[in-house]
Amino acid sequence: TMALVGSTMMVGTEFAIEQRGEVLGKKFEIIPIDTEGKPAVAARKVREWADKGVKYFTTCNSSGVALAVAQVAAETESVFITSVGADAVTNENANNYTFRWSLPTYGATRGTLIPLMEMYPEAKKFYTITVDYVFGQSLLENAKNVIEEYGREHVGNDMHVGGTTEYSSYLAKAVASDADVLVLLNYG
Repeated sequence: TMALVGSTMMVGTEFAIEQRGEVLGKKFEIIPIDTEGKPAVAARKVREWADKGVKYFTTCNSSGVALAVAQVAAETESVFITSVGADAVTNENANNYTFRWSLPTYGATRGTLIPLMEMYPEAKKFYTITVDYVFGQSLLENAKNVIEEYGREHVGNDMHVGGTTEYSSYLAKAVASDADVLVLLNYG
């Protein structure tokens, strides 16, 4: 039995199982878990299913939710596979039961900022606008590290809540900072 934490992969996973009816010769059942996007809710519900014998969990849209599920996976010796981006999932909060298959924020920032700095060596000052949740904070930490590593200056940052649609005050601050580059650390 596999439980899907959230709904990101639900349709594709259901289709694959309907087509074959089994995985690796074993009958397979999918149990969707609605985490409400809340780490505490996710941890409680995943623990309930693990206590009932479910040992495989996958997905999560939120790094904060994934961190909570990863902790429960370790405590219940269940397997958790996720694609969230925050490095904490496989760095300081790593465990032997959690696996991440996506590109971490470390790789995403290096793969973006280093080529940009090489293409524009005259760009010395960087300003960031960052979404304020675990993934955004991880992007910001890694961006600052790359900027410093390459001898550039991080001249400012604005944090904003997810779902923000009005950025004019942030853009005005970025322009006033005299930055050469505006880095948008927004996703989700």
